[in-house]
Amino acid sequence: MKAKWQKIGQHLDVLWWVVVIVGGLIIPMLKKQPLIHFGHMKKAFFVGWLLFTLNGFASLWLGYRLAQRAGHWWKLFVMPILFFITAYQFAPKYTWYFALFYLGVSYLTWSIKRSSLNLSKGGQQ
Repeated sequence: MKAKWQKIGQHLDVLWWVVVIVGGLIIPMLKKQPLIHFGHMKKAFFVGWLLFTLNGFASLWLGYRLAQRAGHWWKLFVMPILFFITAYQFAPKYTWYFALFYLGVSYLTWSIKRSSLNLSKGGQQ
């Protein structure tokens, strides 16, 4: 049974990197794709749904997952840096600030989850 949980954990680590790549590289590139047209709601849909909602939830999940698995702190910077580099090339200027938003959300989630895990294990704050 323990081996089965370890295998599931390894798949979730792969899923972590997939979410980072999709959120940091692929979603910002969608802005320049001619196949994606939403009429007048094009910019609002891109910014509101894809950048704010999907990548925001991805940042929440990445921070939570990193704290839960006791991962390395530097992984918090991977998605925001990839997003910034890609958004710099493919997205409008005002979307660059989302990289700071993603870093803040994932850091807050990571730190809150990490402190709650320490308190539940009997650790001190």
